[in-house]
Formats: sequence, C-alpha cells, structure tokens
Amino acid sequence: MTRFVGPQARSTRPLLWLLPVVGLIAQAIASFDRLKMVLYAVAPLLVAMFLNVELGVFAMLGFATVVPFIKRMMPDLDSNQVGLVIEGMLVLMGLRLLVDQVRNLDLRAFRTPVTWALLAFTGYQMVEIFNPFAPSLQFGIYGMRDTLRVLGVFIVLTYFRARPRIHRLVIGWLAILFVEGLYGIFQHHHGLLNQEYLWLITTNAWKTHILNGYVRVFGTVGDAATFGFIEVTGALMLIGLALTSRGWKLVALLALAVPMLYAMVVSYSRGPIVGLAAGLAAILLASRNWKLALGTVGLVALLGLGLSTAGQANLLDRVLTAAKPGEDASFLVRMGYLNDYLPRLLERPFGSGLWTAGASGLSLTGGVNLPGTTIGIPTDNNYFKYGLEMGYVGVGLFVWLLSTLVWSTFRTYQRLTEPTMKAIALGLLGVFACYAVGAFSNDIFVQKPIGEWFYVAIGLSMLLGQFRERWS
Repeated sequence: MTRFVGPQARSTRPLLWLLPVVGLIAQAIASFDRLKMVLYAVAPLLVAMFLNVELGVFAMLGFATVVPFIKRMMPDLDSNQVGLVIEGMLVLMGLRLLVDQVRNLDLRAFRTPVTWALLAFTGYQMVEIFNPFAPSLQFGIYGMRDTLRVLGVFIVLTYFRARPRIHRLVIGWLAILFVEGLYGIFQHHHGLLNQEYLWLITTNAWKTHILNGYVRVFGTVGDAATFGFIEVTGALMLIGLALTSRGWKLVALLALAVPMLYAMVVSYSRGPIVGLAAGLAAILLASRNWKLALGTVGLVALLGLGLSTAGQANLLDRVLTAAKPGEDASFLVRMGYLNDYLPRLLERPFGSGLWTAGASGLSLTGGVNLPGTTIGIPTDNNYFKYGLEMGYVGVGLFVWLLSTLVWSTFRTYQRLTEPTMKAIALGLLGVFACYAVGAFSNDIFVQKPIGEWFYVAIGLSMLLGQFRERWS
C-alpha cells in the first residue's frame, strides 16, 4: 500500500479563524444564555469539525460521553434534541468524507475482511425502516440514528491513515475513559450532585441504582452498567498496550488500569465483570504472554485486597457473585422474559421494526405501552433486543459482523510486527470479546457512548489490518 496520510493534512490552519468567537462563548457562559451558548459554541465547533475531521471524532466521542450528564444538569432541555447533536456531528463529517471522495475517488481503503458483513448489517437496518409490523414509520426513522454510527468506521479508515493519528486516537480515547473513571470514583466517595439525585428520583432510576442502601455510580453516562463497561474498555486497552512495554512503562500502564477497574467495581454491575473476564481471556489466549498474565492476575488480586482492607466488603461480595448467575434475582428475571417473548421472536423472522423494543419504543410513546407491540418489553440482552426489532435474520447478520470482526482483529494481531500497532490490535481484540459477551446481559451497543465507540473501534481494527511500515 502506498504512503497515505489522509486528505486533510493542511486543514488545521483555518481553525485560527475561529479564535474571535472565544470571547463570545465566554460571555454566553457567564450570562448562562443557552441559546447564545449553542450559537456561539456549537456552531463554530461544527465548522471546525468539517475543516478538521480528526478534531470532529474527538469532539463526538467526548460529547457522546456527557450527553446524559447534560440532560441531568439541564432537565428542561429536550433530550432528543440534545442527542441529535451527535447525529449532526456524524452527518457533517460524513459530508466532508463525501466531498473528499468526490474529489479523489478511491475505495481501496474500504476493502477489508469486515466490509461486507458491515454493509450487510447496515443495509438490512435501512430496509427495516419500512417494517410493516412497526406502529409507524417514525420508529424506523429514529432507529436510523443508531445506524448512522456506522459512518465512524469509514471516517476512521479515511482520516487516520498515519501512525501519529492512530496514536492520538488511542491516547484521546483512553484519556476520556480515565477522566470518566475519576468522576465515577468521585461520585462514590463524595456523593452525587443534587441534579443527579433528582434524575434518580424523577426517572425512577433509583429502583435499579440504589441496591441495599448502596448508590451505584454511573459517571456522566446513562446508567451504572454502561459506566462499568466503558471503564473495562479502558482497562483492556491498557493491558493490551502493556504487551509491548517493559520496566516502569509496563508498571505505569497497569497502574493506570487500576482506577478504571476500581470505577467498574463501584458501579456495582456484574455484567462488566463477566465482560472483563472474557476480554482478558481473549487477550491472554491470543498473546500467550504469561508474564502479562501473571501481571494481570496480580492486578486483579491487588484490587480485591484493596477492597477488602478498605472495608468495602459489599463491593467485593458483588464482584464474587458474578460467577453465580443462578443466585442473581435480576438474572432470573431476565431469563423469565426471554422465555416469555421468545415465541414472538421466532414467529417474526424480520422483527417488529427498529426502535420498537424496550425503552427505545417508550421514548417515542411517552412511556405508554402499545398492546400487541414489543414496546416496553425489557431488553437488557442486546441480542434479544435486535431479535425483537430485526428478527433472527437481523441477529444473524449482527453475529456475522461480530464474529468476522473478532477473527479479523485476531488475524491482524498475528500479522502485525510493529510493536505498538500490535498491542493496540490486542487491546481491541479484548474489547470486542468483552462487548460480545457483555451484550448477553446488557443492551450495550445502543448505549452512549458505547455505540459511537464501537464503530470507531471497528474502523481502527480495519485500519490496523491495512497497516504498513511505510506509513508516516
């Protein structure tokens, strides 16, 4: 493959034109004028994202992480409009991608082992918009908001084709996760903000986030389980990067994973713990690095010892019960509704339409269940959710995508010789294994920011598969 550093190499200088709006943004924030904040801050940001797509990806990942937090701090804002900002960012970067492709049509970057599975799953979702079993076309249109995330794959494949950009993407991703973990730890030790307590009460989220008097922390994201999974994501990436490190760097990388693992534990979620075990198993089996295995086991043991000596017996007990799902009341409830609604899944091979199952459908009906539909059916299991919405045909396509992705990432890890790229591929392999297993207990692929990060990670994995030493 020829040397290619991306089509936006000289697009940073126009960003200087945006500096005059800094004063206007500060003035809007000082007066707390929300309309001005949107006009002065968001509008210039969107222009900057069009000029520099790399900046846009970081902005999108960061914003997706704090969207639920913004809703809690400003509960009178329309939640759907706040979420639409992410779709706007993706569409804007997609338009830039289209402009660059029109100028220099070159589809070679998109030829990967995962491309056909990805396009098949995406195309199927587009057809699902017109599912006749859906209550209305509106559900399918809203469902396309999740489908838009696929643009992240092609954006990464196009604009991060250089070693420094890949490094910045991984470092930026880990920085967001680390800060998020610190905020969750702050919640655990210092308590929630008043607005966060209000959110728990007004949305009835307290039913799942206050267990036996313990408040499960959720950071800036939508729920405790999502918070736990994104912290596991960071820990697995750091463990993968530790593969190519020695001495103090190895110790530093594993040490950075400790706060993320601790943040996962204080979320009081068992799904992320099972996902962590799956991710670690994938990393250790692929690398066969027994020193890394011993270091990881020592890291987990140190975390358990710390919880025990700190008097956090309830957290430690919660971790240990992850291995006993039969004794978990929530697990039994989930198995119950799976058995109840499995016949409906089997009788509709193409499902009941996008955005119609679980909380997604309730968000459009104002919390009202519609008889004879899948709206309101609990969908903690992501495969079950996709089955209800897209039928077993859609689930089959999604499993094809996941299996192709895991196998392709494993083969990429085996072929790569550049140490850092190889380590990133190993970390991604662990993340994909974690998500594939974790999706059995939580609908993680439709949660912010995991939905956005998942497709960016797919693009990164596909990009590593094309990596050549000649890249700058």
